[in-house]
Amino acid sequence: MDKETDPIKQIDEMVRELLRETGSLKIKLREVSDDHYKFTKGIFLEIIELADSFENLLEKKNKITDSNVKSLYKLLKRMIKGFDLVPVKADPGDVVDTDIHHVIETEFKEYSDKSIIIRTLNPGYFWKGHLLRPAEVRASVKEKKN
Repeated sequence: MDKETDPIKQIDEMVRELLRETGSLKIKLREVSDDHYKFTKGIFLEIIELADSFENLLEKKNKITDSNVKSLYKLLKRMIKGFDLVPVKADPGDVVDTDIHHVIETEFKEYSDKSIIIRTLNPGYFWKGHLLRPAEVRASVKEKKN
């Protein structure tokens, strides 16, 4: 029997291929674990920096100003951007898409059969192509006529 027809040799070759694939997958798993650790560590360091900023602000008690609050807001926005969070498009005049918009408040309007965003109450975000949180919006609803 030659190598191609000998079942023992075929099984042996399959086992060797599976062992090679297993080794490759172990390396890939280590790389993914390392990336996850670095990303998670980055999140924790950003949260710690934000907590430090709040603590410093609160120690000044009577010194809370618009400037302090704006500084914290900029830090939060930087964190959001740094974590690759992408805002959900929810501009006034856009048609409500219930897959990505959550209507919290409504106003009766007669001008449209579709629900139209009037105002974004809280922004929504995508992360890595997945909806993390829908945008919370105020939207128009067609007024019912009797």
